[in-house]
Amino acid sequence: MVNHPQAQPSGSYHPAFEAVARTFEKIMAPPDQIGAALCVYLEGEEVVNLHAGWTDEARTKPWQENTVVNIWSATKGVGALCFAMAADRGLFDYEHPVARYWPEFATGGKGNVTIGQLLSHQAGLSALGNGTTLSDLCDLERAAALLAGAEPLWAPGSAPGYHLVTFGPLLDALFQRIEGRSLSIFIEEEIARPFEVDIQIGARTVARSRISPVFVAESFNRAGGDVLSEIQHRTFTEPPLDPLIANTEEWLTAELVSANGVSNASALAKLYDVMLGGKLLSMSALGRAIDCRIDGNDLVLALPFRWGAGFALNSNDTYGPNPRAFGHNGWGGSFAIADPDANLAIAFTTNTMAYRQREDPRAESIVKAAFASLGSR
Repeated sequence: MVNHPQAQPSGSYHPAFEAVARTFEKIMAPPDQIGAALCVYLEGEEVVNLHAGWTDEARTKPWQENTVVNIWSATKGVGALCFAMAADRGLFDYEHPVARYWPEFATGGKGNVTIGQLLSHQAGLSALGNGTTLSDLCDLERAAALLAGAEPLWAPGSAPGYHLVTFGPLLDALFQRIEGRSLSIFIEEEIARPFEVDIQIGARTVARSRISPVFVAESFNRAGGDVLSEIQHRTFTEPPLDPLIANTEEWLTAELVSANGVSNASALAKLYDVMLGGKLLSMSALGRAIDCRIDGNDLVLALPFRWGAGFALNSNDTYGPNPRAFGHNGWGGSFAIADPDANLAIAFTTNTMAYRQREDPRAESIVKAAFASLGSR
């Protein structure tokens, strides 16, 4: 048995948030966890910014302050923000049909699917189609064409079903037709650069030395491990996803707002804080984006979910005690959330994939510690 060293956190935190720092230390205890970062903003002020561990399994290369990692579906929250910003600028309405901007999408009985339904995983398009590959997925034009011509796996608008990876090409194709730019370029020009937020879709412009590879812990549950239905099976296999694809050049150079954002905790927490501060969009526009569009058992995740327009909404206090909290978790552990009532933003990024998307004790313990700290500040 290998005796791994304890990862000592670096960074800073407000004394009132010592419980959060102690929680992070416990998360970083060996043997499973390799590297991670945690950041918390309260009322526009950074109150926690910590990182610890390594970016290699041998534990010889320390996680640095500017280390970034694939954040998987935590990227979806950034895509939702882009649509909320475009809606705030009057470019579309969530109740407009997708086909109004993307006529080819109307085939297969999808003519009445609204943008709000698409963003809240109700379009029935959670799989690309039998025989599709990772290369098909990474080719946004091809993936969008396949999805536009597809018949829904279930009646659109009748239930949510998590669009694990298809969310990316669907949103990018629609956004380009509405706004004119790809989501990757929009994020770079409207969010990352002006607000100095270290986030990109893919990693075409990121120094590879800054990117931590992704590793798989023994506690990790691969997607499809408990497949119960044909919809789940098709979602997890069309195309199949292995977590280690995040380390391939094909994945790093793709632009999937569903799953291959590259960022870190300090950038994501800052982004959600800026969002809460009304600097990216009006508070009324944010309110529309986090209005609940469907509340029910998700056909893919087999869990109760509340979805806004691209944001996951608080359910069973997963994001704290306030119902209006929102954000998005990523496959394997990274997450970013915000609570408009507490004016709080929390983000955690990790290179160690573990547990399930909504049952990760790391996320649960961080959120609980953060809210417990609010009263002592």
